[in-house]
Amino acid sequence: MSFEEVEIRELDITVIDGDRGKNYPHKNELFSSGFCLFLSANNITKAGFDFSDNNYISQKKDVLLRNGKLVRNDVIITTRGTLGNVAIYDDSVLYENLRINSGMLILRCCDGNIDSKFLYYTLKNSRFMNQIKAIQSGTAQPQLPKSHLVKMKIPCPPLETQKKIAAVLSALDDKIELNNAINKNLEEQAQAIYKKICLNAPLVPLSELIKTIESGSRPKGGAETSGIPSIGAEKIDGFGRYDYSNEKFISTDYFRRLKRGIVFSGDVMLYKDGAYAGKSSMALDGFPHKTCAVNEHVFLLRTKDNRAQFFLYFTLRNEDVYKKIHALACGKAAQPGLNQKELMCVTSFLPDEEVIQKFEAIVSPLMHTIAINALENKKLAEIRDALLPRLMSGEIDVSNVKI
Repeated sequence: MSFEEVEIRELDITVIDGDRGKNYPHKNELFSSGFCLFLSANNITKAGFDFSDNNYISQKKDVLLRNGKLVRNDVIITTRGTLGNVAIYDDSVLYENLRINSGMLILRCCDGNIDSKFLYYTLKNSRFMNQIKAIQSGTAQPQLPKSHLVKMKIPCPPLETQKKIAAVLSALDDKIELNNAINKNLEEQAQAIYKKICLNAPLVPLSELIKTIESGSRPKGGAETSGIPSIGAEKIDGFGRYDYSNEKFISTDYFRRLKRGIVFSGDVMLYKDGAYAGKSSMALDGFPHKTCAVNEHVFLLRTKDNRAQFFLYFTLRNEDVYKKIHALACGKAAQPGLNQKELMCVTSFLPDEEVIQKFEAIVSPLMHTIAINALENKKLAEIRDALLPRLMSGEIDVSNVKI
């Protein structure tokens, strides 16, 4: 059984632009906190909302804007630059006041023949993404005009079937979100312990803690489409978090010839180039991959005999240390980036060895649990992404799927 496909404009969906009128906020009207979160396309990723870098507008500015205010269950899609990233403003989002910037559209279901959660998953389907690729317009910056979006087709089974499909996929996403919440709590516990043991510790250069620094490489022809995963700087965003889409690879033969840059369990990874230099992550128990390497934009960091890897990770996550590293990497006009000597000179707190070893013992079960949950999330996402096109096409009867 396959479902009839209809154009978006034929469904009970209102498509809404952001307000681009005379009251559109200028840069000096955007703040790090405020009344209303003003979403940019960077806030909408392949994984949904990302609230790590927010801009706000005042209540006065919010009142002046006419279009683009979100209501619960709105679906948002990016339409400029990176096209087709999708998020849904459901009850899991804690922010109350949100508006969209340019470069995205709101799709608002109007209690008719389309369910908002079903629409959300439909827009994430590879079949819909293939339509976007086929009609991309713009040369320097790809764009998806509203006039094109509303003519695109999506499957439209009966409303009850839509809700069942959405429930199956939501159950998987709910488990992923629960694991993410657990991991966030576990890392916060470890961070609190780290801060406590560093209260009266001396300030020393990182050379007192880090004993080995490596970076990797990729072949002259660039990354491969398959083989051994090669982790680039864009993948470094905290322990337990990893975007498996758009993975880069190196050949098995190239990997075997590598003398540096091979990732081992316990390695700490540091993003050393670019605008986000200073971000860090960690490899542990097969996360993010059992076998992988880093490219030339990532440092692998190891302490003596790997005895203080968790302490090193939380040192790099310390806000003051991050700011020092970021400033060193981004303060160069000619050749931005961080070299090994500069990293080793950055200062951080270092308790005595006995205290660090107690810290390692206490946080070790927390960190291993984070790795287990992260790997489970990877499997759950794979199941969801495999089910998605088959449910959307009607190939799998949703009534036969148990959740």
